[in-house]
Amino acid sequence: MNSKLLLCLALILSGLAGCYSAPGDFRSRMSQAAVAALPRGVQQTEFAYIGDVRTEVGTYHVAEQQRILTDMLAPRGLQTRLLLFSDNAQLIAAYEADVATGARPLWCEGSRIYLEGFSSLHFADSVNHLIPPSPRLARLSAGTDRLPTGNVIDFSHGPLKPFLTREKHYGSSGGLEDDPWKLTPTNNNP
Repeated sequence: MNSKLLLCLALILSGLAGCYSAPGDFRSRMSQAAVAALPRGVQQTEFAYIGDVRTEVGTYHVAEQQRILTDMLAPRGLQTRLLLFSDNAQLIAAYEADVATGARPLWCEGSRIYLEGFSSLHFADSVNHLIPPSPRLARLSAGTDRLPTGNVIDFSHGPLKPFLTREKHYGSSGGLEDDPWKLTPTNNNP
């Protein structure tokens, strides 16, 4: 009877250990994929898993990455990078905050990622390829020299087809009294 009890206990403990280590292992694989995609002279300094977005084509895992340029006397920080991963920890897409506006992703909800304040973002490999604004946001900035900025990135059409919009949401926009659709200097617009 003791051998059966020991066998059951060993199976339970190995099952618990497997459940406990799996999430950390997945995060670690995402971080390794993010580091592998960095060019020479760039080092990852922070990697944070912030949640998942549900899209028309599936669910993707979202992480924030901070980086520095190395090979200089005083390493210089780079803009926040937003990364989307598949279920097998493969890097699918990377987006960077615009230099003029800066952004930090806060949380995910459905197909949306909420940002700290109002920002513009672009595809990581092209400063000139901005995440397009929603039609309402495009109308708001039409005829002005302002870069369209928003506090929400919507991935409902997939990880490679995001659009930028605005939403009144405490913790992401200017607060409950703020009108996110009104362009003012307090909304972090350049």
